[in-house]
Amino acid sequence: MFNTTTPRPWEWSPSPSSNAVVSFLLHTPLLHRLMSNQIMLLTYTGRKSGKRYTIPVGYVREGQTVTILTKWFRGWWRNFADAAPVELLIQRRTYHGTAKAHIDEETIVPLLAEAITQYPNQATFYGIRLADENKPNMDDVRRTAPKVVAVRVTLVE
Repeated sequence: MFNTTTPRPWEWSPSPSSNAVVSFLLHTPLLHRLMSNQIMLLTYTGRKSGKRYTIPVGYVREGQTVTILTKWFRGWWRNFADAAPVELLIQRRTYHGTAKAHIDEETIVPLLAEAITQYPNQATFYGIRLADENKPNMDDVRRTAPKVVAVRVTLVE
């Protein structure tokens, strides 16, 4: 039995003002706890512009690897077609690492399924239905994978 949800339009993106609010909250000593277990700040340098950018992104962390999933149409991930240095603010702690974008479905499917398993509230964001016990519908995951990019960050000590 599937839970039915109303997905957001695929092209939905948060507004710059909402990103600013989230960034502020993630820097705040007490308020960051509302979202910092699922959202962090990613800081990187644009490969063409040379400008420094900071954006809030969802993440899943396993040890020294942080995975960020994003929709293909968002352009920021292209800065990691080749591995590049990044700074992460996770639960008000700063980490440094190297980020690399992955676009192959064999990599994306298990990462997307794991992210939805850990954070079922993200299913509607990707248009993925939940089966019993809030597990992602794997047909939906496989259908969605070609439209998703995984940016994997290896943290450095």
